[in-house]
Amino acid sequence: MAAAWRVPGYTELRELGNGGGGRVVLAVHDDSGTHVAIRYLSERLRSDPAFLARFQNEARLMVELRDPHVAHLYEYRQTAEGDAAVVTELVNGVPLRAILREHGATAPEVAFAVLKSSLLGLAAAHRRGVVHRDVKPENVLVGDDGSGKLVDFGIAVPAEGPGSPAGTAQYMAPERWEDGPATPASDIYAATVVFFECLTGRQPFQAVSRTILRHQHQNAPVPVEEVPEPTRELIAGGMAKDPRERPASAEAFLVEMERVAQLAYGPDWEERGRRWLAELAALLVLLFPLGRQPMPSDGSSFFRSVLHRIGAAMRDNASRLAVGASVAIVAAGTTAYILAATAPPTSRLDIAAAPSAPSATSPSPIVTDGSPIPPALTPRPGLPADLDLDEPVSDGPRPTAGSSAPADADPPESDGDTGTTGPGTTPTPTGSTTPTASATPSATPTPSATPTTSATPTPTTPTATPSTPGTPTVSASPSATPTASRTPTASTSPSSTTPTASETPTETAEPSVTEPEPPARDGEPDIS
Repeated sequence: MAAAWRVPGYTELRELGNGGGGRVVLAVHDDSGTHVAIRYLSERLRSDPAFLARFQNEARLMVELRDPHVAHLYEYRQTAEGDAAVVTELVNGVPLRAILREHGATAPEVAFAVLKSSLLGLAAAHRRGVVHRDVKPENVLVGDDGSGKLVDFGIAVPAEGPGSPAGTAQYMAPERWEDGPATPASDIYAATVVFFECLTGRQPFQAVSRTILRHQHQNAPVPVEEVPEPTRELIAGGMAKDPRERPASAEAFLVEMERVAQLAYGPDWEERGRRWLAELAALLVLLFPLGRQPMPSDGSSFFRSVLHRIGAAMRDNASRLAVGASVAIVAAGTTAYILAATAPPTSRLDIAAAPSAPSATSPSPIVTDGSPIPPALTPRPGLPADLDLDEPVSDGPRPTAGSSAPADADPPESDGDTGTTGPGTTPTPTGSTTPTASATPSATPTPSATPTTSATPTPTTPTATPSTPGTPTVSASPSATPTASRTPTASTSPSSTTPTASETPTETAEPSVTEPEPPARDGEPDIS
């Protein structure tokens, strides 16, 4: 099989599309590096001698046409073997058909912008004697600035084979169904059908059968009630059944269209329409043959203004988000601070070992957080108010008031005898000062009525702490985290005159309470 013919002087990059009119490829001109679109005409067109003869004549005219609303035709090539191709300007845009398929009906200003660009291109071609023959959304390309260009002038495929009218049935004028000649009036009719489709999102006449479509275009009234009221007169005139009732030319139709658009949508309708059309095209940037081109550093562009507006909106949104996040953080911090300030204080009991037996000068048990004395510590009726009910009664020596011993020194031995403490008796203090050792979690312990609940602490050296006379304490802070074992904080040896801290507390049973009899008062007989 012989290789497919290629137009010499161009390097083909990729295929852009393939339809009834032939295959379209993206290529680069070897000498200039210009991107172009090459359409290789289909076998159906190349086999029609009448088409080839007409198209050769029109191609000579189109080469000389320079208009911003028409894709420029660079050259037409035809070989002796019957191959033919058209090299045209590459329009970096998307077909209007893709926009309508993706978004449906457009705003009236957008529809007017599309109609104006089509009429401008048709007017330029009609002045040179060239008729498009197949105006439809597929042949209107929308650039990134919202401008429209007509492509594929004269390349209309016969509807039913050679000899039948050429064009697309949904956009074909009534006279074209009778094999009438293609005229500027038939182009105006097709352009008005595209205008109707932009306004409504659908074609005015729809049918699967070509016979029904033919009847509708030739006889059915135009459904102008489906379009906005200001546009109804334009559509009725552009789609008139009789070509003589349509606008006399594309230029005349353009003048009437601009008058209606300005009255209905204001003097800036075109700027809005092209800007919105550029936004719709930008959403389909992947369909651009060359992708979206970088914005030029100078000049003005609807598309560039759209991007600037979008960027400004994004920056504004980012600023608002940052401010909102800062306010939220400040509010959260303030709330946490208020909650922390108003929260009730955490209860903490600092308990120290009390003297082994109550005395007249011993203070009552104290709860350091200011809470009332628990019921378990309330003295029973008939007993001294300062009696410790939970501490076992010891026959050992009692500490005396005075200064505490240094933390790193052993407790001093008593210089004299100390009295023993029995039930109902008051110990006689001596001149020696004997601190009571205890292990507590607090830096300033106070006497307590109950043994501490703590883990086995790491032995530490007691630290001397000055205290109020009558409440001698020496506290040693444990260096290990206590566990939930209940052990007495100090043990008393009967053979020792000075209580010392227990380095290895052992688990003992609950201390028993020996209730002494009330002391006898002076002047009262002892009835025991």
